[in-house]
Amino acid sequence: MAGTQGQQTWPTPFLPGVWKVSSRCNGGNCVAVATEHNGRIAVRDTKTGAGPILSFSAAEWDAFITSIKDM
Repeated sequence: MAGTQGQQTWPTPFLPGVWKVSSRCNGGNCVAVATEHNGRIAVRDTKTGAGPILSFSAAEWDAFITSIKDM
């Protein structure tokens, strides 16, 4: 299955259109987040749609978000 965003196409286990781009996107330095079918959270660089995807468990993602909110 492949997803698309703009003109980019990338292999993905996600439904098309589920990638959410960060509200803090600045000059093309952006990340996108999606929820995988198995409940894990995926993160990717929007400039490299076909590039690597980091995958986190819900607990790992919650810990990450909690830690950066305290910065």
